[in-house]
Amino acid sequence: MPRAGSGPVRAPDARATGPAARPKALVVDDDPAMVRLLSAILDRAGFQALAAPDGVQGFALAVREKPCLVLLDLHLPAGGGISLLERYRMLRGTRGIPVLMITADHTEGLAETALAKGAQGFVLKPVDPEQLEGMLKPFLPEG
Repeated sequence: MPRAGSGPVRAPDARATGPAARPKALVVDDDPAMVRLLSAILDRAGFQALAAPDGVQGFALAVREKPCLVLLDLHLPAGGGISLLERYRMLRGTRGIPVLMITADHTEGLAETALAKGAQGFVLKPVDPEQLEGMLKPFLPEG
């Protein structure tokens, strides 16, 4: 796993399957263990996982790759998750990308703030893989 600042990377378990690649989902999290866990869950749910270790790279990768979903850590280096969510909502090319916020921070009101800023969901750590996988299914493009 690359160190923070080494650039956006494809998550370890993400694989395109032939000419019709699976839909892309972006994980923006600075914790390599969390990236691996979320990437594995995305893979099982039918997505190709991409990863970025901070908000700057998470924004650039979303603009370039146009994922159909972003899993966004609330507390990130190089700008927090709420800040990145607001940036996604301001740009035409990323405005419509669904975002699920993920955090270990149980502070009252955070979920409401994230949802008011345009997140489609809020997931508390520790992540329950089966619960999260169920939350991901509605974001798979029909095909």
